Amino acid sequence: MHAFKLLFSPGGREIASSILRHIDPIGEIIAHRLFQDNCLGTTKEKLLTDLALTGRMPDRSVVIDHNPDVNVKKPWCNNAVKVSPFTGDVNDVELWSLLSFFEIQGKFIDLRNVLHVCSCAPPKPHLPLSHTTRKTLFLDLDETLVKTHVSGSGKPSPSYQYDFVIKEYHVKKRPGIDKLLQVATDYGYEIVIFTAGRSDYASPIIKRLDPKGLITHWLYRDSCSDSVHCIKDLAATGRSLDKCVIVDDKWSRVLQTENVIRIREFTGDMKDSELTRLLCFFKIEREYKDLRDAVRHVNYQLGYLKKRMSIWCWL
Repeated sequence: MHAFKLLFSPGGREIASSILRHIDPIGEIIAHRLFQDNCLGTTKEKLLTDLALTGRMPDRSVVIDHNPDVNVKKPWCNNAVKVSPFTGDVNDVELWSLLSFFEIQGKFIDLRNVLHVCSCAPPKPHLPLSHTTRKTLFLDLDETLVKTHVSGSGKPSPSYQYDFVIKEYHVKKRPGIDKLLQVATDYGYEIVIFTAGRSDYASPIIKRLDPKGLITHWLYRDSCSDSVHCIKDLAATGRSLDKCVIVDDKWSRVLQTENVIRIREFTGDMKDSELTRLLCFFKIEREYKDLRDAVRHVNYQLGYLKKRMSIWCWL
């Protein structure tokens, strides 16, 4: 396939050009490069990509953007392939998922019809497919692994000392987190952070929590099935529900509550032992073919399931 390749970046010419020289050092891949001064808009906060200014035909053009509804001028957003923002995750497969477009585009006269076909396809899982024998441990972030205080929020500063500070976020690690990550890895688990937080907030914190790189994937608010109430749907991750568990202090916000190892909210108390207590899960999980049965066992052992049963009886 012969393609006319053009890069359209709203970034400043000098910075973007420097980056592009590393991506395409001899200029064989990218035919043309457009920058901030080629975008529509009167302020740097509101710049639009307008493909009409490039002289390209609408039926033969495609734009790849992480937020085309905002960044691309109408009606050219109908020519857009939306991708998730890149956060630095080395396991990111977003660009690989675009290969299906190039595999079928030759069958269409109007490329916009290719985008329509791709958009009507079943949604791809949030994660790349895992090895069939590997189990998955999903971990919530806030109040499960860390407690974060935002400076300047107006809330009184807590009495405990922070482990690290990132911008305005003062972060306290929950006791036992390092042990949990290592034990889960030793038992062969794929470890995935699934947080309702935004990527720009959560990514720097996760990097500090995991200097060994034991966490394989990171999922953020945009992976929740309900962006308002931040409901986590494990079925949308591409993992078998009988081979995955999630540790979350807000278990009611997980669609598959039977997969949740329940845990109390972390408030910054250094005597907190919740993560250490749940290590018993790894000692008994191999006795069960379905991990949901192991979860039920552990929740009962930790006292959470018994408490819930007593509430049912009261009702």
